[in-house]
Amino acid sequence: NLLDEDWRNPGSGSDDGARRGAARLLAGVDYYFAAATIGKSANDPLGRVLGDLLVRTDSAIGTHRDDRRRLAVPPENCHIFTNMNHFDLLGHPQVYRQLLQWLKPDSSDGGSATAKVCANRQ
Repeated sequence: NLLDEDWRNPGSGSDDGARRGAARLLAGVDYYFAAATIGKSANDPLGRVLGDLLVRTDSAIGTHRDDRRRLAVPPENCHIFTNMNHFDLLGHPQVYRQLLQWLKPDSSDGGSATAKVCANRQ
């Protein structure tokens, strides 16, 4: 639940997500998504089902079967860390290196942060 409207009538019965609104990303803002999976690859069936043991990978990177709910984050701004659980994201050296890479100024675009690694699946 991301929007104010999503929290109205919390005890109204079904919690299948149908009542939730589609959140839009703000124009002019760069978004970066780091996700973990217990799988050995981003497409490992076990990881696709269990994600990082707290969040499914598709949800963590903003993909959704419903186009209205899919977040248009560029693939280079998403990274899926394999063989990790949700809490590994908090202090793993690989995650730290990825964050530094994303935040590193790129001289070709005037210094804005850009991603160099593409690990998104769609």
